[in-house]
Amino acid sequence: MQKRRERLYQSLILLVILLINRSKIFLKICKKNEGIPENLIAKFKKISGIKTIAEEKDVLANPVNVKIVAPIHGPRLDNDEMFSLVSITGTTRSQLSQGFQEGLYKLEEGNHIDSSAPGDFKRAKSAIIHKSFAKQNNLKLGSVLKLKQGSKSINLKVVGIFSGKMQTKGALPSDSSENRVITDLESALYLSGSKNRSSIKCVMQNSNNLTKALEEANKIAKNDGDGMLSVENNAQRFASVLQSVKTVKQLVTMILMCLALVGIIVLGLVLVFWVRGRIHEVGVLMAIGMNKSVIALQMIIEVFIITAFCSVASILIGSAISSSVGSMLLANVSNSTISDLSISWIPNKQTFFAILIGFAIAFVSLCIALAPIMFKKPRFVLNSMS
Repeated sequence: MQKRRERLYQSLILLVILLINRSKIFLKICKKNEGIPENLIAKFKKISGIKTIAEEKDVLANPVNVKIVAPIHGPRLDNDEMFSLVSITGTTRSQLSQGFQEGLYKLEEGNHIDSSAPGDFKRAKSAIIHKSFAKQNNLKLGSVLKLKQGSKSINLKVVGIFSGKMQTKGALPSDSSENRVITDLESALYLSGSKNRSSIKCVMQNSNNLTKALEEANKIAKNDGDGMLSVENNAQRFASVLQSVKTVKQLVTMILMCLALVGIIVLGLVLVFWVRGRIHEVGVLMAIGMNKSVIALQMIIEVFIITAFCSVASILIGSAISSSVGSMLLANVSNSTISDLSISWIPNKQTFFAILIGFAIAFVSLCIALAPIMFKKPRFVLNSMS
């Protein structure tokens, strides 16, 4: 019973994680004109309920010795300078950029840019480019892309290639997804000549914290934003997914309660026969003057030892089974989603909770089995031996 409960619990938890993984809830703070200064970003980082913050900087730049992808439809431009610009989005976490977050972009090759990663994985002076842009200019992973803005220029290493298209309102070539270059934040700040960010995204730990965090963000925007800050959230976009997550959580709770009740009933019946089979032992111990509470404690310790061994076995076996179930569930999920998941073991809190439930079921079942003996006088127990 313990093993089956663990297996079912793991499978359902994996479903919940998959849904949550595709529905990150965040606040987006933007400021017109001069952007968001660093001291103001520090205030947003202190908002309760925020898991992480992605900082972004948008800037236009000229790619050196490469050609942009010409739009199939669009106005003919006589201004060669405007026609040769690419759109740069510098970010601390490229996987949270709009195209990737909405599922419109897919990382085909390489890795994302993450400034919080250790060592070389921070991807300093790095760029992620579109597949069409890379093909047209014979660029691949490890190639160097040179960008220029005014008198400033920088060499970026191509660490990722993405595909997909995001609809934009602009008609310029730089507005198209093919001519978008995602870089690390420092490179974009250097090209722009300003340390201010264009926007920040505050990823929430869960949707329950969104309302309070939104109030705090709006308060900061009102007091320190000079009327130029706008605060948005994407909760409405994922309302249906969040409802699915809530439904699955309720289903997990209901199944756990039902399994716990069934476990108490079944294990209680088994332990009743187990206790009745030891009635002679109990009678002898009572005859030599041993207290009933001591006898009950001895049986509880025996059952707990057996439960401990079963718990360890169920975790090991359940982990192997859940790994197979997880592989089947993830078989039809995109590579970018799989790369975001890092679930190789049951979370510690869930494991401890499941084991605690197992011990509680064993304890309650044994109490039910011992009740007939505990409420009888020793004389009646000794008489029942015959």
